[in-house]
Amino acid sequence: MYSDKISKNLEKHLKVLGQKIRLDILKKLFISEKQISFSELKKDILECNSNSSNLSFHLNILKENNFINSLENGYSLTRLGKKILKQIFDIERVLNEEHKSVIIRTSNYSTEPFKLEKIKDYLMKEGDIEPFLAEKIAKIAKKRLYRTNIEYLTSPLIREYINAILIEEGLEECRHKLTRLGVPPYDTNEFFTNKNISPNKFIYKLGSEVSEQFLLLNLLPKHLSDLYLTKKIVLLNLNQWALKPLGISLNLRNFLNNSDDINSYDLIWESVFEKNKPKITRIFKSVNFINKLRHFVSEDVLVKDIENLLTLSLDSPHSTLDLFKYLLKSNSYVETRRASNTYCSTISLNFGDLLCKAPDCHTLEISNLLNNLFNGLNNNCNFLVLLQYSYKKNIELLVDFLNLIRESEFKQNFIFYNKPKNLVNSILINNINNSNSLAPQIISDKIMINLYSIAEESNKNDDLFFQLLENRLFDVFELFQLKIKFLSKKLGNSLEWNELLRKVFCKEDENWIDNLKNSISFIGLNEAVLQHCGLELDRITTSEKFGLEILEFMNSIINEQNECSNHLHILTQPHYVNHFPKTQGFGRDFSNENEIDNSHLIIRENSNLSLRKKLYLFEKFNKYLNGGGVFYLCNNKLNSVKIHETLSQLVKSGVSAFCLHDSICSY
Repeated sequence: MYSDKISKNLEKHLKVLGQKIRLDILKKLFISEKQISFSELKKDILECNSNSSNLSFHLNILKENNFINSLENGYSLTRLGKKILKQIFDIERVLNEEHKSVIIRTSNYSTEPFKLEKIKDYLMKEGDIEPFLAEKIAKIAKKRLYRTNIEYLTSPLIREYINAILIEEGLEECRHKLTRLGVPPYDTNEFFTNKNISPNKFIYKLGSEVSEQFLLLNLLPKHLSDLYLTKKIVLLNLNQWALKPLGISLNLRNFLNNSDDINSYDLIWESVFEKNKPKITRIFKSVNFINKLRHFVSEDVLVKDIENLLTLSLDSPHSTLDLFKYLLKSNSYVETRRASNTYCSTISLNFGDLLCKAPDCHTLEISNLLNNLFNGLNNNCNFLVLLQYSYKKNIELLVDFLNLIRESEFKQNFIFYNKPKNLVNSILINNINNSNSLAPQIISDKIMINLYSIAEESNKNDDLFFQLLENRLFDVFELFQLKIKFLSKKLGNSLEWNELLRKVFCKEDENWIDNLKNSISFIGLNEAVLQHCGLELDRITTSEKFGLEILEFMNSIINEQNECSNHLHILTQPHYVNHFPKTQGFGRDFSNENEIDNSHLIIRENSNLSLRKKLYLFEKFNKYLNGGGVFYLCNNKLNSVKIHETLSQLVKSGVSAFCLHDSICSY
């Protein structure tokens, strides 16, 4: 009986509140801090409810049911009226959550109503979450978004809410997968307002940022990304790492005999063309081919036999080199107009034994020829010139040549080698298993281990140092497995890439993926030895021995891996110094401009050893580098009186490869 009475009382009050004008009156009185007169209510309420003509009638009903008080100065809510109205607000909130229409501005530049199912599908598809868990997260997100009372939401805001919920629910791995790629508006605006950033470079920088984030956040496992972010390993060309191999070498003679006609050439060469059509066609085709390849590698295209091209004499005042340089310049210009030239790799030109064969009287001529290659290109092309030398003949010729180029601003672009099997700047691969050293090669990438960070972590404990080094090597092997997987996925079905490779290898069925070479290297050898032993490797036998043990250990682990792997891993010297960024953070802090960063060197620059002892020590370490090493001679620290003697000693040593450069602290 009592429940029936309550039900009837509830029904009665619901009928009283069942008209909108009465709810409007209660809400008006609720938000007012003072009593409201009849005239004020009439003005406000009837303005919004034109169909309600008898305000007094509704006020009397509310008063009779104890919802409002009628006082001398006007009307106000009773205690019951306030309680009932709060319950009405709760009912309205529930109904709004069920029927509220929230508009979403999507990343596709369109708007659509908010739908719970879309969040659920998004979590399942992109976050790889189970359906029941996705529904739970979606409902929590919906509840929080509706509490904001925002009627116009953006996709990034929704993702922020979802990511916060995922972290609260302990789903960090899922949040990692759903992290959006992009550049913050502030950074984008900095690029946009920078007068030195062209429109093409602006687009390239934004794209590079996204590509790097995609690699570190989505493609690589977290433990491998963390190795890069904590500077325990070094990856080159991060924005292109998952897209391109590091380098490729080729022989022009493989396709120079193909003399198909070309369709266009510049008018300044028109008269020359008719007289030298076959030869110029070869040159045009070669340069065009090289420039196409540059778009598919991130670092180097090495032309192993460039002398085959430059020995094509033209019946013209113009030299073959003039035409070759002109074409490289014009091709670079075209690429710069079409897109940022930073998409392209550099070009390395191997002139082979040009110096060994040249008569003594041609020293100046050869020097002018090679220097001329760099002049007038306006930095459109960055060349690395490789020259084979002999320590048994034409020694004076080479010394004279070194004297000529050491004054050139391009001296660091020349590398001299005496064996055609050194991995110079990742490209000239060691002659493994007596294979043809001129055979084309593709380098998947070069990954460097930060030895200094291992020395810091091991804290002078030998066993711990080598255990950490072994762990790091297996991390590098895992990275190469992923790199090859990415390349296969990205380039495996590329018609243009496979057509280029067919011409490089002169084979239809060449399985380039299985023939990739993996270059493993290190930085901070000197710093690691100093940290671990207390003195640099060139100062005491104990330090030298520890440095050699590091390379011997790395080489042995790599050889073991090669026995059970389908791909060849090769231990190589740190990257060519002129192409590698400042290494602050990979070793000690080189904030002092007068302190030299030796992170890339085997023999530190300011060593007090004589040149003979430096070369001897270098070769000790170099024997563990199956990919070969380069000895760097600091040009601006040479004794001016003994320059000829020093250069002669360098050449006669027969060191595997060497390069002249100015002090590294100037880079």
